[in-house]
Order: sequence, then C-alpha cells, then structure tokens
Amino acid sequence: MIPIEVPVFHRATSIKLDVHNLYLTPPAHGLEFPVLERLSVAGFRFDMDELVQRCPHLRVLEVGSGGGLYKIKVHSPTIEELVVDYECWVNGIDIMAPVLKKFELRTSMGLDFSVSFYAPMVENLWWDVSCPKLNVGIDVWRLRDLTLWKEESGNTLWLFIDAPTVRYSPALFSSAPKLYVHVRMCQLVHDYITKVC
Repeated sequence: MIPIEVPVFHRATSIKLDVHNLYLTPPAHGLEFPVLERLSVAGFRFDMDELVQRCPHLRVLEVGSGGGLYKIKVHSPTIEELVVDYECWVNGIDIMAPVLKKFELRTSMGLDFSVSFYAPMVENLWWDVSCPKLNVGIDVWRLRDLTLWKEESGNTLWLFIDAPTVRYSPALFSSAPKLYVHVRMCQLVHDYITKVC
C-alpha cells in the first residue's frame, strides 16, 4: 500500500473519506483537526488511534470496511457515537470513551482477539462479532457468532455455538461431550423475578 499523508482541514467540522488501496498517515508534526466533530472513513489502512488523537472535538466516528485495520482502538474523552462496520478480521477492541452513548460493531474475530471496553454512559449498544477461524471453544464446540445488544429491559446476549467437526456424523455427534450453558443473574434481577412470580 502507498502511504499518503492526510491533509489538514483546519475549519472542517465533518469529513468523509472513502478511498481504496492506500495507507493514510496522520498529518506531519502533530498537526490536528481542531474543530472536526464527525469523521467517516472506509476503504483504506490507517492508524485509528493516532487519527482520533488528532481530533480533540470528535463526537462521531464511523468506520467502514477496508484493509489493514488490525485493532479497533479509540481512547477519546469527547466521542459520543462510534459505528464500526468492518467485515475484515481484527485482533482486538480497545475502547475508552467516558461519554460514549452509542456503539455499534460488526466485525470478525482474528486469532489473537482481545477486548477492553470502558464506556459507562453507553445507552445504545449493538455488537455482532463472527468467529470464522473457530478459535474460541471448548473441546469440539466452537463459537461461530456473538451478538450483544442493549434494550430498555436489559442486555441480550446471543451465542451461535456449533460442533463443526462432528456435525455431519451422527455417531460422532452422539458421543461428543455435552455442552451445558449456565446463566447467572445478578441478585437484583433475581429478587425482582422472585417478587413478580
């Protein structure tokens, strides 16, 4: 990929970049986008953390598919909305955004996947993370997809768990170890359900 330095737009409050087969680098000498509030990027490789750090007033960040985004890292005291629709594999998510209210994520989990997420104000949450490499599991059971969303009634976690190595063999499937899923509620929810029932 060809490295291209992003020009500085001192008065821009919104920027949308959709270019392909380029590696965009932040402006030289630590220059910033001083009034940028909305940034939408897709189609190219870039250092997300470095770019976000150059936008001291960024409130909305949208990231579309592209190549070479190995980690989704956003540490920002101002970001309120983060939408990542990135079909390629990523190896990690690292979010530290104290005023983040909306976070939508659709991506695929890489082999060395890790998550660090701090957003105490989040109200609108939706994650859809697929696991095409089948690297998360126990014995023959593998996680294929994890979806998490937040509703008024609470959080919902949906897991698609499969046993791909024994799926088409009834004999192997019947002898496969059983998978038990234990769901534990916090005491407050348990007490509420007990009172209602």
